Amino acid sequence: MGTTFRIARRERGQILIATALLVPVLLGMAAIAVDIGSYADDKRSLQNAADAIALAAAHDLCTANASDCSDTTAARAAADSYAAKNNINTSDMTVTFSGLTGTGGVFTSSPTVHVALARPHTFAFAQVFGVSAKDVSVKAGAAKVSPGAIQGVLPFGVTQDTIDSTSPGDLITIHNGGGGGTTGNYGGLAIDGRGSPPLEQAIRQGATGTVCSAAMTSCAPTANQCGTNAGIVFDQCFTEPGAKTGPVSSAIQARLDATSSNCDTFAEVFTPLSAVAAPGMSAGGALVEAYQHAGGRLFSPPADLNAANPHWTPTNTVTPIGTPTNTPAPTNTAAPTTTATKTPIPTDTPLGSATPVPTNTVAPTATPPSGNTGQYALNPNCNPWTGPGACPSPDDGTTVCSRRVIIIPIIDALPNGRKAVTIEGFALLFLDNHSGADVQGRFVRADVNFGALAGVYDPGSTIHYTKLVE
Repeated sequence: MGTTFRIARRERGQILIATALLVPVLLGMAAIAVDIGSYADDKRSLQNAADAIALAAAHDLCTANASDCSDTTAARAAADSYAAKNNINTSDMTVTFSGLTGTGGVFTSSPTVHVALARPHTFAFAQVFGVSAKDVSVKAGAAKVSPGAIQGVLPFGVTQDTIDSTSPGDLITIHNGGGGGTTGNYGGLAIDGRGSPPLEQAIRQGATGTVCSAAMTSCAPTANQCGTNAGIVFDQCFTEPGAKTGPVSSAIQARLDATSSNCDTFAEVFTPLSAVAAPGMSAGGALVEAYQHAGGRLFSPPADLNAANPHWTPTNTVTPIGTPTNTPAPTNTAAPTTTATKTPIPTDTPLGSATPVPTNTVAPTATPPSGNTGQYALNPNCNPWTGPGACPSPDDGTTVCSRRVIIIPIIDALPNGRKAVTIEGFALLFLDNHSGADVQGRFVRADVNFGALAGVYDPGSTIHYTKLVE
C-alpha cells in the first residue's frame, strides 16, 4: 500500500513539472497566433484600401481628354482622396500608370492605375523573440475598359451616326412602329432568334445570348443570330425586319409595369456628375462604378446619391409620337403602386411601301444643368445588373426592379431587309416612353458596372467601367 502511494506521488510530481514546462510554450504559441492573426487582418485591410484607391483613380483617368489619357491629375487627386478616406498616408503609397496613350486614338491596352501600399506592422508578443515589427506590403491595379461583349442587351440597334450626333440626355427613337421604318427595318435585331416570339422575349428579359463588339476580336458570341452561330462575322448580328407592333408594344409595356417606383424617372436614376462631386474631388470622384466593384471594402462613395440630386428634369421637347407627354420628374419619394390599364395591342402591321424616314430620330437637344459635364452617375439602387436594385439572373421578366435602364447595340448602318450589321459598340439608355411600337430612350454617357466582358479601352465608346486587374 505504501509503495503504491509513493508511486502516485512521483507521477503527480512529474505531471506538475511537465505542465510547468509546457505552459510557457503554449502561451508563446498563443501569442504568436495572435500576432499572426493581427498581421493578416492588417494586410487584408490594406489590400481592400489599395483596391478602392486603384478603382477610384482608374475611374478618373481619361477625363481631360478621352483620346489621350496622359493627364493623370484627376486620377492622382482621386487616389489621394481615397487614401485619406481609408486612413492611408500618402507617404506609404506609390501610384504609377500604364497604357495611357494609343496610336491615332486606338489603344492596344487599357489605361491602368497601379497602387502599391507599404507600412510597418508592430507585433505585440513576437517582440519577446526579437521581432518587433514587419512591413505589410500590398499591390492593386485597376483599368478603365470598354465593354467588349454583353449578355442581356435589348434587341434594338441604333446607328453609330445617330450616337455621334446625340448629346447626353437627348431622346432617340430606338424602334419605329408601323409606317415608320426604313426599307423594311424598324430598329429590331434578331439576336436570340428570328421572328416575333424571340424578339418579344428578349425585350422583356434581355437577350440570353452574348453579343460581341468589333473592339473585342477574341470574342465568341453565343447569340443564335450573331457571329459564327449564324454564319457571319463574330461582331455581326442579323436585323429583324418588320414593325412587330404587337409584340414590341406588349414587351415594352411589361418592362415599364415591372419597373421599381423608385427608379421610374430619369432624375431618380441618373444624376449629372457635377451634382454629386464631393468637395475637393473631380466630378468623376462620385464613384458609383468603383463603389459597385469595391463591395464591402473600405470605400466612401456618397452615402445617398439622391440626397445630392437636385432633381433636374431634362427639358427635352419630345418629337411627337402619338400623344405622349413628358411631365416633370417627382422627387425621390416612393410612388404608390399603380394598376396599369392596358389598351388593346394592335396586331402586326404588314410591310408596305412606307415612306422611308430615319429609324433613329434624335429629339431636340436637352438643356443640361449649369456645370454638367455630359457624364452621369447611376444611382446604385437603380443599377439593374448589380447591387440592391439588380434584376434576377436569369431574368424572369416580371420581378420588379430597375427595368428602364437598358443597353442596346450600336450598329454601323440600317440595311434593306434582313441583313447582317456590325456591332460597333453599346449604348446606355433610359427607356423613356412608347406609343405602340414607337419606342424612345434617353441617351446616357456614364461609367457603369454591368458585368460585361471587358474589351480594350475605346475612347469613342459611350460606356466605360473600371475593373480590378491586379
